[in-house]
Amino acid sequence: MFNKCKLKIGFDFDGTIIDHTQNKILIARQYGFEIQSAQTPSRRLKKIVSEPVYRQIQNEIYGSLTLSAPIMDGAISALEELNKIAELFLISRRQSPEFRLVAKKWLADNLSHIFSETAIFFVDTNQDKNNFCRDLKINIYIDDHLSVLEYLNDVLYRHWFDQYDLSGEVDHQGTIVVKSWEDFLNKIKRLSIAQP
Repeated sequence: MFNKCKLKIGFDFDGTIIDHTQNKILIARQYGFEIQSAQTPSRRLKKIVSEPVYRQIQNEIYGSLTLSAPIMDGAISALEELNKIAELFLISRRQSPEFRLVAKKWLADNLSHIFSETAIFFVDTNQDKNNFCRDLKINIYIDDHLSVLEYLNDVLYRHWFDQYDLSGEVDHQGTIVVKSWEDFLNKIKRLSIAQP
């Protein structure tokens, strides 16, 4: 089994830990678009709404609406279990200082028992995520954007959180697809048992 000091897991925030689905649906409706939950991932949403509307949705969900967004189903119990067997880090790409402060507030209110302030990192680019993973010696990472995972060359086990089944639409070679937090937890448990 992995020693806790050897098993280091990195987590994306938006769309992986925090669920913006309902807020995206509500904002899209304000702009005249009726969308379903399965249409909210960025890859699909960009094909439905115009670029300015897409940017506005992103700005709104990363702003104060973050505070009203729920945690993903199953995330708390999975994170609590993982916290017993691994070091956990949150590495999120939020460029605006305002958006970072809102995310920190949400994390303090909801997951302060999981992520200490010293385990939370905000970056500007996808490459920065890889740099942090390399420097922190993270060997497992989970993100809802396949395009981000393609940058994480220094991470041994890259997990794609594919809640709305995008994996049938794209080539995801080199990543491990997980559909839920329970699925992710089970894969990590199997992985840790298989390690020397």
